[in-house]
Amino acid sequence: MNVVKIKDIASVSSGTYQKEILDGDFLYLQIKDFTSSHLEKRELNPTIPNTGSTAKHLLMNKDLLFAAKGTSNFCVLYNNRLGQAIASTSFFIIRLTVASILPEFLCWYINLPQVIKKLRSKAVGSFTPSITKDILMNLSVNIPSLPAQQRIVNLNQLRKKEHELQVKLTEKKEQVYNQVLMNILKSNQ
Repeated sequence: MNVVKIKDIASVSSGTYQKEILDGDFLYLQIKDFTSSHLEKRELNPTIPNTGSTAKHLLMNKDLLFAAKGTSNFCVLYNNRLGQAIASTSFFIIRLTVASILPEFLCWYINLPQVIKKLRSKAVGSFTPSITKDILMNLSVNIPSLPAQQRIVNLNQLRKKEHELQVKLTEKKEQVYNQVLMNILKSNQ
């Protein structure tokens, strides 16, 4: 297993501030669009106009977005199936420069609770803590072989799917219990 710093395997750049409009050409991804490293809103509307200055900030498929500002820090993998998008200044964009590391693996690694805790411990600012670009770039990452990375990614995807199914099952159980309770209430009137 190799230990490398993010600066040795990826480029890191800041998101950009853009003025939103009603009918834009690109999505403008902000922290409020995400919850626990998942997209919160299922339907995002393009709000950024296509100009020469905005087009150069377009995200590429499998870029990593790291939420660096505030107390909700997470990493998410950008998927261009969402549509063409630009990241806000709340994010750092991590773009891998080596083929020996899976973006999904790096995203998983950064989201490990102990890694997030380590990054937060170095954050600057008291009112709105921020993880700086330098802190992120100097994060050490344990890199296993590609097959091991793929196994980790696959298992993590299964874990996420299991969690989603458990949430849905709990919601369905609540509906059934509530209906049974309402039926008992109605039958005793």
